[in-house]
Amino acid sequence: MFCLHLCHENTCSQGKAFVATFTQDKAKVTLLDTRQVLRMRQVRSGSGIQYVNAGYHLFSKGKEARIEINNKPAYENCVTP
Repeated sequence: MFCLHLCHENTCSQGKAFVATFTQDKAKVTLLDTRQVLRMRQVRSGSGIQYVNAGYHLFSKGKEARIEINNKPAYENCVTP
């Protein structure tokens, strides 16, 4: 998948990956293993950034990220090259 400057490809443990595109206070996240597309909104975070949509949470700080589904780790140890 080709990314522009606001798009981040993230490779995670267990062979999972996702692409996140950020615009203002929103994010579009594509889970590459399921091709599911999530439209998320930014919420306050004590450190880094956090986006939510229903039971999905995207946490990111620096080049590291993770996604939780229903408060359980789903995409862990994700990094942007």
